[in-house]
Amino acid sequence: MLALHTIEPLMGCRSASPFTLKAEALLCMAGLPYERKYGMYRSAPRGKLPVLDDSGTLIPDSDLIKSHLESHHGAQFDDHLDERQKAIGLAAQRMIEDHLYFINVYQRWNLHPDVLRETFFAPIPKLLRGFIFKKVAKGIRETVNKIGLGRHSEEQMTAYAAEDWAALATILGDKPFLLGDEPSSFDASLWGAVHGTIRCSLDTPSRMAALTHQNLIDFEKRFEARFFDQA
Repeated sequence: MLALHTIEPLMGCRSASPFTLKAEALLCMAGLPYERKYGMYRSAPRGKLPVLDDSGTLIPDSDLIKSHLESHHGAQFDDHLDERQKAIGLAAQRMIEDHLYFINVYQRWNLHPDVLRETFFAPIPKLLRGFIFKKVAKGIRETVNKIGLGRHSEEQMTAYAAEDWAALATILGDKPFLLGDEPSSFDASLWGAVHGTIRCSLDTPSRMAALTHQNLIDFEKRFEARFFDQA
């Protein structure tokens, strides 16, 4: 039995992380039965989630989970794509996971710190909650600053987010899925980003930008209906 160690549903989303959402989407796309488990931060191989437990073998990272599902369970996420489509998909994935992700995180933690402290950290005793929250928030600010995004103004980061969402909406166009009529692993990344942004009850400039693209909203619903409603 496969067990996905993920993050609890939070503020309207199936999970608080686009990477855990992506991993669960891949499992659904592969048609494999799995169990959801929560927690495991401290014992996770890389100190982060998601982690897939395959009969005692732990696979961290959503991309490594994808590769494992392909090599050990016969999943064929991208076999129908040509090399150009794969290149476009990879470029979109990198934009989602290495650029847009950090803008979303930064805006949430900067604009809604009190809400995050009292929801995401709710299981922590109140006396420790503020201390741990401040430590985590500081780490996030430092990370976003180190990669350069955190050194921009709020206005510039908002503009970057709008550009990213517009680019993704343009790639999607009027197709059912990112690269055509059939879904691929890159749709799991896109769904994780769109679901985690527009379904989250925290309003941010990035969320407002995403909601201006009806095709992204429709994609999120279409993907979830096809894979999650049947799970």
